[in-house]
Amino acid sequence: MKSTNSYEEIEKILNSISELLKVDMLMVDVDCRKVAGVGTYEHVSGNENYNDSFFGRALSGKSTLLVYDNHIVDKVDIDYYFKEMTGIVCLYHPLIINDELIGVLKLETNDSYAKKKIIDETQSINKLIDQVFSYLLTKARLTQFDYEENRVEALINFTKEPVIYTTPTGRIVMINESAKTAFTLSNNDTDKQIHEIFTNISMDLFNENDSINKKENFSILSDTHKITGTYVKQAIWVSHEIVGIFIKFEIDKQIDAYINEKINRITFDDIVGNSQAIVKAKDYAFKVLKGTSTVFINGESGTGKELFARAIHNGSARGDAPFIPINCAAIPDTLMESELFGYEEGSFTGAKKGGKPGKFELANHGTIFLDEIGDMKLSLQAKLLRVLQENVIERIGSKKSIPIDVRVIAATHEEIHEKIEDGTFRQDLFYRLSVIPIRIPP
Repeated sequence: MKSTNSYEEIEKILNSISELLKVDMLMVDVDCRKVAGVGTYEHVSGNENYNDSFFGRALSGKSTLLVYDNHIVDKVDIDYYFKEMTGIVCLYHPLIINDELIGVLKLETNDSYAKKKIIDETQSINKLIDQVFSYLLTKARLTQFDYEENRVEALINFTKEPVIYTTPTGRIVMINESAKTAFTLSNNDTDKQIHEIFTNISMDLFNENDSINKKENFSILSDTHKITGTYVKQAIWVSHEIVGIFIKFEIDKQIDAYINEKINRITFDDIVGNSQAIVKAKDYAFKVLKGTSTVFINGESGTGKELFARAIHNGSARGDAPFIPINCAAIPDTLMESELFGYEEGSFTGAKKGGKPGKFELANHGTIFLDEIGDMKLSLQAKLLRVLQENVIERIGSKKSIPIDVRVIAATHEEIHEKIEDGTFRQDLFYRLSVIPIRIPP
């Protein structure tokens, strides 16, 4: 981090994250002096010592702070928050590399989508930041290709918009889940040239001073439905050389509504793959449509666990009832209980009037999909076990039991047996969840 080149690389990577997440970013050292900044912090003096108490608190406590209106966010209901929130949201994340505290990275935004992203997916953002800076500041023993691939995969799957990452010559390297769904693409389309899929996308190269190209129009025929909209390109520079290009798409609103409807109609016919392993997994999942038993899906990230869950739900007798997905890794622990089980009025500071139903209540007579179940903390695992045993839930602040009729589908990319052995996942809960186990091949 001592060299000028390292500072330049940090700012280029902050620019990449900033463009995708719609945030301003500032990195300070342990003396609260600017190391790098983008957006509103781009031209701030590097010698300025920031009189911001949250930098100091993040440094002294070595813990991430989520701040709104100069108050640390703790137990605040997300839905209530976003009805009332008009100010700036900030995330202060301490950078700890090889057990050494080197500074704090601040993310700041007034964009409504970015605010929700920061609060909903604080843990995912922290992991992304740690991954990037661990490489930059310790020169981890990864090849440049491995590093770029890992960093880019984290970035493109972190944004809700369709994004495709290509080489400078236009060869497709990665496609995020939104783009796969919107354009009916799959991993089989990687290694193709972008013009083989989008005939009207220009791959003109950038000037290094350009951070992002202007918006241009695109169109593609997907499943006999013409998709139109705009796209922008953003180059990734390393040592004055383009190593890759993000292409981010904005789909026309009317067509976007059609795509969302399409997602809600997903069946096993929409799951791509004809290998023996994927066909076996689909056949087995198809056989459990009519049941109500819990389903446990295991598979690597990006293999389509939610697609399987939606196909099971849509093909079952519950298909007309709600399908409620929730990512257990993306919501802070302090908010997870209220998200799952809801709360009564006045149960904590910020609880909205009249209380709020949780995801289990919203999924009544339908299906709840608990993605990344392996990241659920032990205290919540005990409450989930009771729900599965007794088919009732209790809102926070209430002693009244509410009966529910919900099919639970859980999923993880981790090996749960290893988490059971190290004591971070309950064995009795695993047995309740894995009545019907499905493993999706890589």
